Amino acid sequence: MQKKKASELELKILGHIWNLSNQATVQEIIENWDDLDKPGYTTILKKLQIMEKKGFVRHEKYGKAYKYIPIISKHEISHSRLEELLHNVYSNNRIDFAHAFFDDTNLSKKDLQEIRKMIDLKEQEKNNDNS
Repeated sequence: MQKKKASELELKILGHIWNLSNQATVQEIIENWDDLDKPGYTTILKKLQIMEKKGFVRHEKYGKAYKYIPIISKHEISHSRLEELLHNVYSNNRIDFAHAFFDDTNLSKKDLQEIRKMIDLKEQEKNNDNS
């Protein structure tokens, strides 16, 4: 499978589409833009056209506008970005990455409990694989 690389603007646009029930018009994306420096309509439209060629989104006619629907999942994008980060910044050292994550994020007790559950599940999976 070819790795799909998204620019920062493409990631931001995808994030808005995912947050808007997995479909959005250009206008809806702009209306929900949280930065003070909102891109213009044409900028978003042109970027969505590029994203469609890259296989990130598709569009459907919705009245006079087009709704853009993601083809790529959050998991696919995050996996690709995580691999880049691990390779380029941490030289594939997952322990260094984990240290940085835990040191640089403000995790709540609930977050830590969820992470602990994930670790326990992964350990169970590894134990079952070795059986």
